[in-house]
Amino acid sequence: MVKKNLIKIGGVDVSSKRISVEIRDEYQEKISSAIIRLRFDVNQLTTLSKFQEGIIWENFSGTLEADANRRFIGNIARIERDTGEIKITSFGELWKAIQSEVNQTFDKNIDSEAGEGSEIFKTLAELAGLTADDSSVVATGTANTDIVLDKFVCKNAEIYERMQTLADIYNYQFYHRPSVDKVFFEPKGYTLNSNVIRIGGTSNNVQGFPKWVEDSSKIFNRVEIKGRFLEPKKTESFNGDGSETTFTLSFEPEIVTVTVDGTEQTGGVSGSTSTFDYTVDRSNKQIVFESGSIPGGGTNNVVILYSYRQEKSVFRNNESSISELGRTISNRFTFSDIDSVDDAERRGDKLLEVYSDEFITTKPVMKPSIVESFGLEAGQSIRVVDERQDKDIVMVVKTMISRYPENDVKLSLGDKEVRIASIDFDNSKRLKRIEEELAKGSTFITESKDLKHVLNSARRDIRVNQQDYDISAGYSIWGLGTADGFYDWGSGKWGTHSDAFEAEEEHTINQTNNIYNEDFDDDNYEGAGTASWSNTGSVTFTAGQIALSKSIELNNGTIVSATLTSTETSGSFTYEMTANGINWETVTSGTKHFFTNQGTDLRFRATENNSSTAEIQNIKIEAFR
Repeated sequence: MVKKNLIKIGGVDVSSKRISVEIRDEYQEKISSAIIRLRFDVNQLTTLSKFQEGIIWENFSGTLEADANRRFIGNIARIERDTGEIKITSFGELWKAIQSEVNQTFDKNIDSEAGEGSEIFKTLAELAGLTADDSSVVATGTANTDIVLDKFVCKNAEIYERMQTLADIYNYQFYHRPSVDKVFFEPKGYTLNSNVIRIGGTSNNVQGFPKWVEDSSKIFNRVEIKGRFLEPKKTESFNGDGSETTFTLSFEPEIVTVTVDGTEQTGGVSGSTSTFDYTVDRSNKQIVFESGSIPGGGTNNVVILYSYRQEKSVFRNNESSISELGRTISNRFTFSDIDSVDDAERRGDKLLEVYSDEFITTKPVMKPSIVESFGLEAGQSIRVVDERQDKDIVMVVKTMISRYPENDVKLSLGDKEVRIASIDFDNSKRLKRIEEELAKGSTFITESKDLKHVLNSARRDIRVNQQDYDISAGYSIWGLGTADGFYDWGSGKWGTHSDAFEAEEEHTINQTNNIYNEDFDDDNYEGAGTASWSNTGSVTFTAGQIALSKSIELNNGTIVSATLTSTETSGSFTYEMTANGINWETVTSGTKHFFTNQGTDLRFRATENNSSTAEIQNIKIEAFR
């Protein structure tokens, strides 16, 4: 069966000029890419330029240009022109996250994300012009119920790097899937492909015999866990004298109870707590009393009961590995938040579980028809059985390389991701360490918090209007008759312009960042619909009524695709868009639509189709072209 291939660049089919295509489907540390080689006469079809969108479809039968067959979406990053051919390198959709920056703090007590990593990820994707929703993002609370981000700081940060940090915090992976044009955020190896890659034997489904690499360079079977252990409480007593306000302890206190003359005192935070007796200065190991609560005179009448942390080491061994290898290989890890010896031992045992054996990789080659029937994609995990090498192991698909017209797919598989995902670190503590690193510039948190709630104005759109002058009656600068706006020699008077100028028309409309956000708080883009398009933040419907927009993008380049997302309060709707102002095409809210009838006049239409009354709060249209 012959593989079919379709390439469109800037909405133009350039498949007839194709020499070869290579698609690298990657996940996590790398973004997907495509290398397209075209004949030089492709210039007769279109003008290639930087950042043009390129889409590649592949399949073996049926309709080629369908979402399920979409193998790559990206933008041109490099053009190499040579004798006889043009080589194009395009980077996948996650490139947008590399090109985008974010400068804000996500505060669990202020922002709608409420400290959930998955919600923050979705917001970051939206800021980068990508789509990530509940169907592609696994809620972080599902697998890590104790992880809540008090603050997640993004200081003029690259969005891709912030996505990577979230993935590290939760042991997640993320990647873009072209078939649905969404970014996925999920635990490593989350999707286990139900098929099996079989090497050798009667059920063999690979080409040739791939090489296996067993990397022992990271092995260790003895680990030292160094940390600051939370010690049992210690009691220290002091003599009050009626004037001394500061009492210094032997260790840095964690949890503190203070009594004076047998009465427990109230602790607080200066500038935050309204009424309190004392504060704790941990860095200086001190208890500081407020002026109205200074302990009176007495012998050992000030009693301070507190816990503290002390640096210690715990050693763990994997005896079976030491016996098998005939040697001891040591490694050391330092954690600043160890609570107990049990905690240290658990972490050490989990590390040994993963790293006391070699990491395994292999690179099988499969027929694209089998890969397609498996539904295999980068980021999935799959069982691999090699009867020849006696291997039976679950591995993660790290890279998929497919070429056209070559009829094979090269896979890169590894087991490291699966094993690391099984490390059950105390994620809330690991998160605390990462947050401390992010918040080292403490003044920035305050500044970023303020910036989050400062309204910065930005242009909504650019609209150029055109108004023609009617010269049908023979008007001219020096002519006789009514000379609108010019001196009339016949009458010796200046004319008026009220009669000769025709009605004003839109000439060009350009939405900022290719995003149209209709909150229904004005009627600037209201068309001749029947729904009640109010200025109060919503549009309301009775049964069968229509909300219709004017042109929202006009004469600003060919519109190939767009994504309409509606926020509905009630009711059921049919959504449509037109790219040429004439031909309406049904679309699905939240899903990117590729227009059959492309054009330069983008509009939307919402029709109520179910209940007697309905309401829409917002319609967003983005990712034009």
